[in-house]
Amino acid sequence: MALCNHVKKEINAKIVYFGPGGGGKETSVSHVYRKLNPDCRSLFKSMTVQGNRMLFFDFHPAEKGIEGYSVRFHLYTVADEVLKPSTWKTVLKGSDGVVFVADSDPARMQENVDRLSELESLLAVSGPGIDNVPLVMQYNRRDHPQAVPLDELQRRLNRFYVPVFPTVAATGEGVLAPLSSIIKMVLAKIRESLVEMVEPIPPQTALPDVEPAPPVPAEEVAVVAPDEAIPEATAVAPDEPPPPNEEYGAVEISLEITGGGLLADGSLSVPITVCSGTTHRDFRLVISLAAEELNKE
Repeated sequence: MALCNHVKKEINAKIVYFGPGGGGKETSVSHVYRKLNPDCRSLFKSMTVQGNRMLFFDFHPAEKGIEGYSVRFHLYTVADEVLKPSTWKTVLKGSDGVVFVADSDPARMQENVDRLSELESLLAVSGPGIDNVPLVMQYNRRDHPQAVPLDELQRRLNRFYVPVFPTVAATGEGVLAPLSSIIKMVLAKIRESLVEMVEPIPPQTALPDVEPAPPVPAEEVAVVAPDEAIPEATAVAPDEPPPPNEEYGAVEISLEITGGGLLADGSLSVPITVCSGTTHRDFRLVISLAAEELNKE
């Protein structure tokens, strides 16, 4: 999968040359490297992967770009015969396009078929599948005295109906054509993905008019004094009784005086209601006043 750096406006795409050992993969990649402008290519590098030589380099064609993004192509292949499928699995990981290099030698026809089946299996396990990866066929060694006819190669190999290119990698004949084709296919695939990633968000649909909620009556609005701190709420289980008063260790009791008046004997009678929780008890407090206190009144 192509790697996009949206900050630097760069896209890196990976193309793998796949096929039977000795069929012309390394020769094709080497010819491409020699034909590229030295200012646009990196060093041609080699790395050992599970006993095989993996060859790779990258280049950036000046005229290729997508929506303001520059594109750098990384070409990979494995020299000679690859005995372990895990080697190709490592090389194919993250590939954006594949050039299948088939050998036109009749003695290697079955090996071409086997390697193509291996490519299909590897892409199905570790990738999006061969149907979703750009692919071209390079029928190499067309200079072989007994080269398999092109229609026979088509019948045996091109069951995916992808572009095909006859080549002679030893002389470089036709080698650039499959690369040019796979680059166009990879760019088209990247362009589709890039449009989805940078597509502008459609404008929001206007919300329907909603009548404003009626104002809350003033008597229902809780008023808090400016300097009064609001206590933090404490979660309580639904059926759990409220905790006891921790400061006094008892339920609070309130007194309410509901009136008062003098009795005939000069005593003062004061009705009192004592409230404790939901319990209310009424009492009457009688205070006897001395004569001199009454005279003061």
